[in-house]
Amino acid sequence: MEPFAAIGGFFIGLIAWNRAIFWLHSLWTVWKTEGNRFGTIAAAILLHSAPWLLGVAGVLLWVLRSNAAFPYFLGGMLAAPILVLVNFAFLLRRRRRAALKRGEVAP
Repeated sequence: MEPFAAIGGFFIGLIAWNRAIFWLHSLWTVWKTEGNRFGTIAAAILLHSAPWLLGVAGVLLWVLRSNAAFPYFLGGMLAAPILVLVNFAFLLRRRRRAALKRGEVAP
């Protein structure tokens, strides 16, 4: 049961991480625009799916905390953003090497 809990936590962590980053990017984009910032930011905060998804994930963690597989589930959720960051670092490194090969970026 524990491997399934870890895999489920990993996938839920990937979804929550993806939505949270997209939400922060949309808030940053709204903040940079001109006009009625308060109404637009309030709408972006309340109407976006990320805060609701994070709330549901928090309730799910609260409900599962007494389950025996909870540490595995939580470990899977916490491994997802770490894997995303490592993957992003490798992507940036590969893009920089390709740009150096083409001579676009000074070493």
